[in-house]
Amino acid sequence: MTIRPLRDRRYVVETDGGTYVVALGGGTCTCPDHATRGLRVNASDASRWR
Repeated sequence: MTIRPLRDRRYVVETDGGTYVVALGGGTCTCPDHATRGLRVNASDASRWR
């Protein structure tokens, strides 16, 4: 997994399954889990990107 910072607490996350944008401020992600189930970004996951 590769994580690259953007602006405004957003990050690009590249995985074997795809490339997604995570917005920590809003707890959103462009990943399929968030799109289909509306899951917020897990705080423990988010803490690794700060």
